[in-house]
Amino acid sequence: MQELRAIAPIPNDVNQFINENDQVEFVKAFHNFIRLLNVGKSFTEFGFPIINKFDHAMRDFEKE
Repeated sequence: MQELRAIAPIPNDVNQFINENDQVEFVKAFHNFIRLLNVGKSFTEFGFPIINKFDHAMRDFEKE
């Protein structure tokens, strides 16, 4: 999440990317975040509150 927020502090910022390199970096970070989220979901000891928080954050970025 920190990596995504460093690239686009708020989800709407992804619409402001001017060059392709910014877009590529965001896509890589987003892909990594989704991968880690899916790994986390496979471990029940993480608990659902933290997973739900990250799911919500991911949906914010998917809307943009």
